[in-house]
Amino acid sequence: MKVFLTFGIGFIMGIFITPLLLEWLGLPSFGNLLTSILGEPTPVKNFFVLTFGVMLLIFTGRWLYKQAKEERV
Repeated sequence: MKVFLTFGIGFIMGIFITPLLLEWLGLPSFGNLLTSILGEPTPVKNFFVLTFGVMLLIFTGRWLYKQAKEERV
């Protein structure tokens, strides 16, 4: 349960607090960073970035679930 709570708090901080902090410091946001790395968005690039992001979320979720299951035992 502690792992899920940590993940949830980190997710909320990453969604709401980190972009505001980056903007305040004058650093590029994640979207601007992706645009500078990948260039202008196209449907093909959007598909690959979306696929990679979903895979990353799935594997992270599975890893967190296994960690929580082991912690309970």
